Amino acid sequence: MVVDFRIRHVPAYTVAFSTNEAKYSDRAIRLSFEKLEKWTLSKGIRTGKWIFIERSYENDTAKWDACIELKRRTRGSDGVKVRVLPASDVVSVKFNPDQVSSSIVYHAISDWIRWRKKDGTLERTGGFREVYDGNPWKSREAWQNMEVQLLVVKSKSNGGTKDQQNG
Repeated sequence: MVVDFRIRHVPAYTVAFSTNEAKYSDRAIRLSFEKLEKWTLSKGIRTGKWIFIERSYENDTAKWDACIELKRRTRGSDGVKVRVLPASDVVSVKFNPDQVSSSIVYHAISDWIRWRKKDGTLERTGGFREVYDGNPWKSREAWQNMEVQLLVVKSKSNGGTKDQQNG
């Protein structure tokens, strides 16, 4: 499997989300997404991408946002909020976590970013997020096409092309 880095522009996503703080575990993350999924089903809203955003991690406690893209406008209720994740430039890596360890991908992105900052391609970065084309616990295809995105701000003097492959 080939794992390529590319800088690309992603659209804005209107998402239902919940912010969670708990001991970091797959079960806790899954439960927060299941709550959102149940809410969207009760409202009859079609959904799109599932987005996991880690906010912080200290002393075995993580803070994260579970987000599910909404295909129509609505208001939050029952502890679920709605917001827009703005359109952004990101470094994007798509891969199958069954074939390539996600920790290797995160480490590689961090190194790649360090070099892009040194060569002047990138000015600064934001946070990581994982993006799936559906429920990764129920859809094998969604799991096998995991995308890690890192928000970036391109350098004004050396911004490169819109979709830049491998620096």
